[in-house]
Amino acid sequence: MDRKNTAKRQHYVPRLLLKRFADSKELIWVFDKWEKRVFKSSIKGVAAETYYYNFEVSGVEYSLEDKLTEYESKASKIIDSIVDNNSLSNLTEEDKYSLSEFISIQYLRTPYAFNQSLKLHDHLMGELLSRGISPEQVEGYQEPTEYSSRLWRMSLLSDFDLFTQNFFNKTWLLQASSAESQFWISDNPISFQSTTGDEGERGKIGLEVDGIEVYLPLTKDLTLVLWCGNRASYLCESFKSIEEDYEFRQLRPEQFESIENLYHCIKKGKVMASTKDNVTNVNSLQVKYSSRFIFSSSSDFSLAEEMIDSEPH
Repeated sequence: MDRKNTAKRQHYVPRLLLKRFADSKELIWVFDKWEKRVFKSSIKGVAAETYYYNFEVSGVEYSLEDKLTEYESKASKIIDSIVDNNSLSNLTEEDKYSLSEFISIQYLRTPYAFNQSLKLHDHLMGELLSRGISPEQVEGYQEPTEYSSRLWRMSLLSDFDLFTQNFFNKTWLLQASSAESQFWISDNPISFQSTTGDEGERGKIGLEVDGIEVYLPLTKDLTLVLWCGNRASYLCESFKSIEEDYEFRQLRPEQFESIENLYHCIKKGKVMASTKDNVTNVNSLQVKYSSRFIFSSSSDFSLAEEMIDSEPH
């Protein structure tokens, strides 16, 4: 592989997303969680590392950069269409699948995703040691090196087809920002939230867990929301049961209007209005799931600062 033909700075959050939160000069506000510092930067220099997708096998260097660019190019056109129409109504099944591929790749390629896999590895090693088993006793075990870690990180992307189908099967909605506040994006844009409330903060987290919600900010004004199909089905059935209930509509007009609007957002791809609290919730998830950096069109990161200050040290 000739490095002259490969970009040196390779993004794990692509410019096609970052530019939608930047100004006309492609400058974006950045909050550094580690140093609690706010600064402005070109999108060329953030969420990127030198030869991030390059790896070596048997002395030969390879790169995933060009292949990932193909998926990004398709996704960029689809996101442009969503933004231009302010709706999901023109999204074809082919578009939806292509965007699901992009979401899956985005989910797997960040430093956050790799660090999560490292935590799982460390947990398994800890379990072995607690049972009196040294990792060296496990057949095929090798102490991680910089070389093997890079291959490991690249291998995470081999599962993207499996995750693609999971994202594709969810119910898609488009959420707008509020008049008071706008969406952020981070160095790990795919975030999760559970609505079940079974365990922890609003419930268990996992892509196939019942009640899971997935969020991907597309622009400072729009976020793509993927709902668990069961929740969407329940809401649609609820609307049909009260649609002809004149008494309910008279006694609870605001509740009926809210359910009706959500129904049309699900069925017709209409944009879903947000309150300031809704936007705060989405932004808080970006802070929670980020590794280090949060990006915004504004220099106000007070929510992020408050969240970090409230964390136990």
